[in-house]
Amino acid sequence: MIPAWVVDKGSQMSCKSDMSMQHACLIVSSKKIISAGVNRHGTNRFAMKNGYAWSLHAEAMAIQKMEESGQHSKAHRYKMYIMRFSKKGELMPSEPCIKCKQLIESSGIRKVIWS
Repeated sequence: MIPAWVVDKGSQMSCKSDMSMQHACLIVSSKKIISAGVNRHGTNRFAMKNGYAWSLHAEAMAIQKMEESGQHSKAHRYKMYIMRFSKKGELMPSEPCIKCKQLIESSGIRKVIWS
C-alpha cells in the first residue's frame, strides 16, 4: 500500500512529465524524500549507459539523483514508490519495466512498491 502523502506528492510531480503515461517515482526513508523522478522524453548520459534510448524513466531519474547526491550508500534502507497517473491525476496500475527492475536491483534498494 502506498501512503496517501506519497500518492499526493507523486501526483503533483507527475504533472512535470511530458509523456502520455505520467509516472512518478519517490525514494523514501522514514517519511523523508531522498530522491524523486518523473518520466520524460529524451535521454541523458546516465539513461543511455543503462539502456534507455528514447526516454528517461521515473525510476532511472530517481536513482540517478540519489547517486549524484551521495545518498546511495544507504539504499538498502530506502523504499521506492512507483506510481502512474492519468491526465486527470488518478492513480493507475503500474509496474517497472525489465530495465528498471535491473537498475533498481543494482542500486541496492530492496523495498519497491508500485501502483
